[in-house]
Amino acid sequence: MQILGIELVKQRDGAVVLRATRADGSRIWQKQQGTHAAFFPLHDITHYAVETVLVIHDAFLGLLAAGWSIEETEGKSARGPLPLNAQFVEAVVGTLDAERASAARWTAAEFNETLATHMA
Repeated sequence: MQILGIELVKQRDGAVVLRATRADGSRIWQKQQGTHAAFFPLHDITHYAVETVLVIHDAFLGLLAAGWSIEETEGKSARGPLPLNAQFVEAVVGTLDAERASAARWTAAEFNETLATHMA
Protein backbone atom coordinates (compact mmCIF):
# COMPACT_ATOMS: atom_id res chain seq x y z
CA MET A 1 0.00 0.00 0.00
CA GLN A 2 1.41 3.39 -0.95
CA ILE A 3 -0.40 5.57 1.60
CA LEU A 4 2.13 7.00 4.03
CA GLY A 5 -0.36 8.04 6.66
CA ILE A 6 -3.86 7.21 7.72
CA GLU A 7 -5.39 9.28 10.50
CA LEU A 8 -8.73 9.17 12.23
CA VAL A 9 -9.29 12.41 14.13
CA LYS A 10 -12.19 12.88 16.52
CA GLN A 11 -13.49 16.45 16.48
CA ARG A 12 -14.90 18.34 19.47
CA ASP A 13 -18.39 18.11 18.00
CA GLY A 14 -18.18 14.29 17.87
CA ALA A 15 -17.47 14.14 14.14
CA VAL A 16 -14.58 12.01 12.90
CA VAL A 17 -12.26 12.91 10.02
CA LEU A 18 -10.44 10.26 7.99
CA ARG A 19 -7.27 11.72 6.47
CA ALA A 20 -4.94 9.84 4.19
CA THR A 21 -1.61 11.07 2.90
CA ARG A 22 -0.38 9.59 -0.37
CA ALA A 23 3.25 8.84 -1.21
CA ASP A 24 3.35 12.01 -3.35
CA GLY A 25 2.29 14.11 -0.35
CA SER A 26 -1.26 14.78 -1.57
CA ARG A 27 -3.97 14.37 1.04
CA ILE A 28 -7.58 13.30 0.93
CA TRP A 29 -10.10 13.41 3.71
CA GLN A 30 -13.71 12.74 4.62
CA LYS A 31 -15.69 13.96 7.63
CA GLN A 32 -18.32 11.73 9.21
CA GLN A 33 -20.94 13.10 11.61
CA GLY A 34 -23.68 11.65 13.79
CA THR A 35 -24.18 7.90 13.55
CA HIS A 36 -21.65 7.77 10.71
CA ALA A 37 -19.00 9.10 13.12
CA ALA A 38 -19.61 6.06 15.34
CA PHE A 39 -19.62 3.54 12.47
CA PHE A 40 -16.96 4.57 9.95
CA PRO A 41 -13.81 4.72 12.12
CA LEU A 42 -14.23 1.04 13.01
CA HIS A 43 -15.15 0.24 9.41
CA ASP A 44 -12.04 2.04 8.10
CA ILE A 45 -9.73 0.40 10.66
CA THR A 46 -11.20 -2.95 9.65
CA HIS A 47 -10.33 -2.12 6.02
CA TYR A 48 -6.76 -1.49 7.08
CA ALA A 49 -6.59 -4.81 8.94
CA VAL A 50 -8.17 -6.88 6.16
CA GLU A 51 -6.20 -5.28 3.32
CA THR A 52 -2.93 -5.57 5.25
CA VAL A 53 -3.38 -9.16 6.45
CA LEU A 54 -4.64 -10.40 3.07
CA VAL A 55 -2.04 -8.26 1.21
CA ILE A 56 -4.62 -6.80 -1.17
CA HIS A 57 -3.42 -3.58 -2.79
CA ASP A 58 -6.41 -2.74 -4.99
CA ALA A 59 -9.14 -2.35 -2.38
CA PHE A 60 -10.28 0.80 -0.55
CA LEU A 61 -6.97 2.03 0.89
CA GLY A 62 -4.93 0.88 -2.08
CA LEU A 63 -7.29 2.67 -4.45
CA LEU A 64 -6.95 5.85 -2.40
CA ALA A 65 -3.16 5.45 -2.60
CA ALA A 66 -3.44 5.04 -6.37
CA GLY A 67 -5.21 8.38 -6.72
CA TRP A 68 -8.89 7.48 -6.40
CA SER A 69 -11.13 9.85 -4.45
CA ILE A 70 -13.16 8.46 -1.56
CA GLU A 71 -16.34 8.98 -3.61
CA GLU A 72 -14.89 6.97 -6.51
CA THR A 73 -14.48 3.95 -4.22
CA GLU A 74 -18.28 3.61 -4.22
CA GLY A 75 -17.97 2.20 -7.75
CA LYS A 76 -20.45 4.65 -9.29
CA SER A 77 -18.04 7.12 -10.87
CA ALA A 78 -16.54 7.43 -14.33
CA ARG A 79 -13.83 4.98 -13.17
CA GLY A 80 -16.51 2.32 -13.27
CA PRO A 81 -17.11 -0.58 -10.91
CA LEU A 82 -14.64 -1.50 -8.21
CA PRO A 83 -11.97 -4.11 -8.95
CA LEU A 84 -12.99 -7.62 -7.86
CA ASN A 85 -10.50 -7.58 -4.98
CA ALA A 86 -12.07 -4.36 -3.68
CA GLN A 87 -15.53 -5.92 -3.89
CA PHE A 88 -14.28 -8.97 -1.98
CA VAL A 89 -12.63 -6.85 0.73
CA GLU A 90 -15.78 -4.77 1.09
CA ALA A 91 -17.78 -7.98 1.60
CA VAL A 92 -15.31 -9.23 4.24
CA VAL A 93 -15.32 -5.86 6.03
CA GLY A 94 -19.12 -5.71 5.83
CA THR A 95 -19.35 -9.19 7.32
CA LEU A 96 -17.03 -8.18 10.17
CA ASP A 97 -19.17 -5.04 10.68
CA ALA A 98 -22.28 -7.23 10.88
CA GLU A 99 -20.65 -9.52 13.44
CA ARG A 100 -19.58 -6.49 15.50
CA ALA A 101 -23.13 -5.09 15.37
CA SER A 102 -24.61 -8.40 16.48
CA ALA A 103 -22.67 -8.27 19.77
CA ALA A 104 -22.00 -12.01 19.40
CA ARG A 105 -18.97 -14.01 18.34
CA TRP A 106 -19.75 -15.98 15.21
CA THR A 107 -18.46 -19.41 14.39
CA ALA A 108 -16.40 -19.77 11.22
CA ALA A 109 -19.44 -21.38 9.56
CA GLU A 110 -21.66 -18.41 10.51
CA PHE A 111 -19.05 -15.96 9.25
CA ASN A 112 -18.64 -17.84 5.95
CA GLU A 113 -22.42 -18.07 5.47
CA THR A 114 -22.82 -14.32 6.01
CA LEU A 115 -19.83 -13.58 3.75
CA ALA A 116 -21.37 -15.73 1.00
CA THR A 117 -24.59 -13.73 1.33
CA HIS A 118 -22.65 -10.45 1.05
CA MET A 119 -20.80 -11.74 -2.02
CA ALA A 120 -24.07 -12.75 -3.72
